[in-house]
Amino acid sequence: MEWLSELLKHIANSRSFTGAVFVTSGSLLIGPKWFTSYFEVLPKQWIVPTTGALIFSGVLLSFWLTPAAWKLSVKAIFWFPKYFHSRALTEHEEVLMFILADLADESLNLASLNYTTGALLKLEVLALSSSLSRKGLVTINQFSENLVTLSAQGRQRALELKAKRRTAQ
Repeated sequence: MEWLSELLKHIANSRSFTGAVFVTSGSLLIGPKWFTSYFEVLPKQWIVPTTGALIFSGVLLSFWLTPAAWKLSVKAIFWFPKYFHSRALTEHEEVLMFILADLADESLNLASLNYTTGALLKLEVLALSSSLSRKGLVTINQFSENLVTLSAQGRQRALELKAKRRTAQ
């Protein structure tokens, strides 16, 4: 009986095999009813094992698909608000995006900016960068909050802003 536990262990680990068993047993059971010209009716002694294989593989597939569907739905729930909030930028956030767009793939060192002109305080620029980070447009260096880089989504948004500014001029 050790072979049975080994077989079940292999089936539990092989998703493609389990999916193939599910599709095959489902088509053997449902096929003769819907596609009579393609499938022959199963012999009576095959109906119970085929139904068992369909149920067993269906349960295994649902165990694997449920966490993936949950993870995808949670990701979508958190992604949609971030996406819609990132569409509306303040004037100062747009200016910071233009500065970062000029640097392209390089980091902007906020400590090297000239704050003596009085246009913005360093605290305000840090708040702007964290706001853009929450919107998914910039990445703040984990070791120094003064180093800010455009994320992939931020690069795309910076391109849109640059194109909008070009058409406005």
